[in-house]
Amino acid sequence: MADAATTFRPAGRAQPTLALAALLLLSSTAGPARSSKADDRGGDSAFSGVSVSAPDSALARSAASSWGITAPGGFTIRRIANPRYRPPIRGEALLGPGSTGMMRALDHAHVQLVSRGAGPSLTRVWDMAVGREYRRGRAFELSASGTTRDLGSDLRTLRLDARESGWLGSLGDVQPVIVGAVASLQRLRGATLKLELPGGGTAQALGGVPTPTPGQSTRPIRLGGALLDEVHFDQATLSAGFVGFGRGAAQRRGFGAPDPDSLAGAGGVATFGMHAPLAAGVLGISVAGGFHDLDGRRGLTAQQAFDWSLISPVATLVLHDERATRRARIIGTETFLAAPRSEDRWNAQLRAFKGRVETHFTGVLREGGDTSLTAHSVQVGGSGNLGASPWYAGADYTWDRRGSPIVGERRMSFSIGDVSSGGFAVLFRGERSTIVGGRDALQIANETSMALPRGGRLELSPRANWDERKFSQALLTTRVTWLLPWLSSRVSGGVALGAQRDGGFRTGVQEAEIGITFAPRLRDLGSIEARRLDQGGAAQYEYTTAYDLQASRYESASGGFFSRRDSSRVIVRVMRSGNRTGVEEVLVSLDGKELRFTNADGIAHFDHVAPGVHIVALEERSLPVPYKVTSSTRVFVTVERGRVPEPVSFEIARPARKQVFGGND
Repeated sequence: MADAATTFRPAGRAQPTLALAALLLLSSTAGPARSSKADDRGGDSAFSGVSVSAPDSALARSAASSWGITAPGGFTIRRIANPRYRPPIRGEALLGPGSTGMMRALDHAHVQLVSRGAGPSLTRVWDMAVGREYRRGRAFELSASGTTRDLGSDLRTLRLDARESGWLGSLGDVQPVIVGAVASLQRLRGATLKLELPGGGTAQALGGVPTPTPGQSTRPIRLGGALLDEVHFDQATLSAGFVGFGRGAAQRRGFGAPDPDSLAGAGGVATFGMHAPLAAGVLGISVAGGFHDLDGRRGLTAQQAFDWSLISPVATLVLHDERATRRARIIGTETFLAAPRSEDRWNAQLRAFKGRVETHFTGVLREGGDTSLTAHSVQVGGSGNLGASPWYAGADYTWDRRGSPIVGERRMSFSIGDVSSGGFAVLFRGERSTIVGGRDALQIANETSMALPRGGRLELSPRANWDERKFSQALLTTRVTWLLPWLSSRVSGGVALGAQRDGGFRTGVQEAEIGITFAPRLRDLGSIEARRLDQGGAAQYEYTTAYDLQASRYESASGGFFSRRDSSRVIVRVMRSGNRTGVEEVLVSLDGKELRFTNADGIAHFDHVAPGVHIVALEERSLPVPYKVTSSTRVFVTVERGRVPEPVSFEIARPARKQVFGGND
């Protein structure tokens, strides 16, 4: 800049003269600079102007001398292609008369139909939703789901959601509501009203009855409550709530066994919790107290929980301790389970050698209360890179006792694999499990996933099982995904070939599927899928069609607007901690057995997960350099029948760089 100031120094009056001279030079050397209105939009232009020094022209020299400017030469505007240019979209003709071009709202619609079986056993499960979202946060949505059979149709759920200025309301079959460890309202038909508080946190009121299940009797239960969730107070967050209920007596059917929890009664429970930073971690304390007469007499209940977490680049430690009195219950919409008398969870993880080696010690001890919630599970193990190579290996030992009657199992596993940044992953795994007092099983499996040209992907999963030291089953699963050039389509197909000892090792197709997703418009997405399952020698067919539509609404434009609940699906999302955007091609695993890569939204899911406590893990080796996980790479998730698991989220971030300035001058 010093050279430029010396070169363009006016002889007389400085600032106005210099500005006029520069303007004259630019206009005289550039020629006709604007050929269309698009050039006036800067970054939206098909060309961008770049100022470079050029040999001085006669016109430039004469203009400079007339204004008293000493310069070696003029400027030339070179117009180069702008790679970010997109042609303007003329939407007026598509929107009809009266459109001003400013988007006012976004309409969306979703419809899905799943057909299972054939003939008299044909069952169709459908769900649909329509809604609108305005620019300033106002929105509403109407959704419904049901089933259709030869005997008739059943409406399972119907819900209206609305949002206005921080208020969120739901009417009908509302979304599940969890109140700490004291209430789990999974199927509630009623209303909820939530307010987002200015300082952070929410206030919520709710009330309703259980959602009826087609073909089954519904207990006469009435529920209501009020909640405060994660309200900020200085550096702490506070939560409080109260849930009350009234329940009628259960009816005994025929000569079957009586319901052990069949008495009518009423009661309620109040809870208070706090989380605050303490000792390089976060300390949480919660207490709850209530009353009920569900066992024939009125009495008090009490629960308390303590948790502490410490997260650092080299170590993660999460401890949870919970205690409850004998009469404490978990309030639900179907049954009131006796709360566990004691529950302890821990997750300890240590990283060394800049994250190339990790060890973990995780477990849960839960006993007392309802026997179906009993669990004694401990896992210890570790993994690490093999030298400087991209290969890694790991080993785990798991001791597990759960259920009623209690079943004990010991598992030992070893794995070795490789994850590359190009979307290639391979994992070899061996596992031996022994049921206490029962059978001994061995499994050897491999999962290989590789990227193909033009956005394709190939997955191979061979597996072999031995039962009581005898070869019992072999299975090979192959899946292929490929991009198509039309309608942004992606076709995927898979087939599972297997042979079992019980069937004389005759090879047969156990599962086959083919599907296609397509995007006929910018924001729309459709899918068609056909699946064949072989269950007990009988083939079962399932067909799924779905379409998601989004349409923009503009100012003055005329016209109106055009869940699934799967308790065995575990959803995992990997996102950046700053802008909360999803991260694709990140490898996650379930219990170290099943591998998934996240999609473009950073989401992966595991279907048909068995009930119980599972571990979802993220492979840091698959993260883009230099991102790291901000918390633990292993998370517990509990799968129960009739209860939708909470989604598992991992946040990643770049390591913070610190630069210290100072010193003696």
